[in-house]
Amino acid sequence: MEFVTISGVVSHCRVISHTSGNIHGRHGGRVQTTHNTMFRIAGKPVVMSGTISVDDGDDVTAAGRPGREGLTVFALRDNASGFTTTIQADSLYAIVGLLILCVGLVCGSVVIGESSGFSLGGVISLLLPWVAGGLLIRKFIHERNRIHAALATLDQAQ
Repeated sequence: MEFVTISGVVSHCRVISHTSGNIHGRHGGRVQTTHNTMFRIAGKPVVMSGTISVDDGDDVTAAGRPGREGLTVFALRDNASGFTTTIQADSLYAIVGLLILCVGLVCGSVVIGESSGFSLGGVISLLLPWVAGGLLIRKFIHERNRIHAALATLDQAQ
């Protein structure tokens, strides 16, 4: 799907926080909070993940893709100052993917080294981490490519 741009004045700017998770007694749990900045550009609804510095009355240009809540913005430029901001690619995907690859390589070589030749367990212990790590790294690269495509679309809109 191609990126679209929209330019205009910001209005109805607000940050929405969503907290989810659970707590297990006194021993902890997992709670996660996400933030989305929702606003209108020239009267059209847009949403951008995270908290960004945009106020009512700012003249901006945004690049994104149409979504359920309006335009999902990947890159935003303040036309007065020229400042551009983007969503953040989650580098945790790449880090965890690389860790899985390294652990898989070590474990696979140990399993193969202890067996006489290639066993099914050895092959699986080599392939599974490469597939899992590769998928996580691919997700990170995909996010970075979307951000770069949005920036290119934003530059063409000048």
